[in-house]
Amino acid sequence: MQGLTSGRHEVAAVVMLALLSGACSQPAAPPADPLEDAETEAAAAAAATTNPAREFGITANNAFFYYDDVERATAFYTDTLGIDLVADYDFTKVLRLAVTSYLISVDAEMGMHSTDEPKLAVLSLVTDELEAWHEYLRAQDLEF
Repeated sequence: MQGLTSGRHEVAAVVMLALLSGACSQPAAPPADPLEDAETEAAAAAAATTNPAREFGITANNAFFYYDDVERATAFYTDTLGIDLVADYDFTKVLRLAVTSYLISVDAEMGMHSTDEPKLAVLSLVTDELEAWHEYLRAQDLEF
């Protein structure tokens, strides 16, 4: 991230606040789908027994991907894959993959990362239990 201007940091902060605000709000209820309901129940049951993060109240995840052509990438996700576009901030698009799972496509010219960097994804977990989650991660001997 060397060479980033303060303007990019300010843009990134605004984007993160907007995305987190949107991710923390309740999404519109999707139409009832018995198969999706069963999948959701099965996933919740599995998470309750296998995912220690659940006890820290994580309610959503956001994966960030950086593109040279964010419009083309968004068209692929929406038109080809049929993923719902739920927010459009011009240089950043928010697509809902599941009830609380979002793919965030970012214009690499405006974002914090470039497409020249090693390929990466940023995972953002949304929780009101940030301090407890941080303590849990520290107990895992993670490098911060």
